[in-house]
Amino acid sequence: MYDTALLRGTVAVVTGARHGLGRAYAHASADIGAGIVVDDIDDEAARIVVTEIEETGGGVAANGAGVSRERCKPRVIQDRPR
Repeated sequence: MYDTALLRGTVAVVTGARHGLGRAYAHASADIGAGIVVDDIDDEAARIVVTEIEETGGGVAANGAGVSRERCKPRVIQDRPR
């Protein structure tokens, strides 16, 4: 069994978070208390996931640039939930 307390108070960067497993991981991590950076190259879809998580009270930020693009990696850290 995984100790979910390990994620409480941390920030998880979830790539590909607009759908599928990425979206599921973003929601699950937020549900146990991690701050989430929703990262995806589709900014509009990422913002939908952000809204869903915000509605449940989770700390969340969007990074629609995608971490696969080198110039966008600093934004992930800068925009993270605090």
